[in-house]
Amino acid sequence: MKLTTGLQFFEYQRRLFLAGLPLPVPPTTLPARYTIPLPLPDPVPPKPHAPPPSSAVGRLEALLSEPGSEETEAAWKAGVEGVNRQLTDRKRLARPLRLGLVVR
Repeated sequence: MKLTTGLQFFEYQRRLFLAGLPLPVPPTTLPARYTIPLPLPDPVPPKPHAPPPSSAVGRLEALLSEPGSEETEAAWKAGVEGVNRQLTDRKRLARPLRLGLVVR
């Protein structure tokens, strides 16, 4: 245990938060010094944000990679129509799509 000032107590609370541990109960009165148990916990490693693209997303990206391809009948029938229907019906897509791909 270590007696510290407010800045070190803030760092202690931040490390607890990043480690996914519960925060200490705030005191009812402000003490001159706070007691912090040592050592400080290590942060939890971040989770990956996006799943790897599926083969369907890859096919759609390849289909729309050519300039002007989003306006062709072949592209519409090959997958753009299904994505358009899901988006206009306000349904959730099975796999996330990049915004640039959706805009095209």
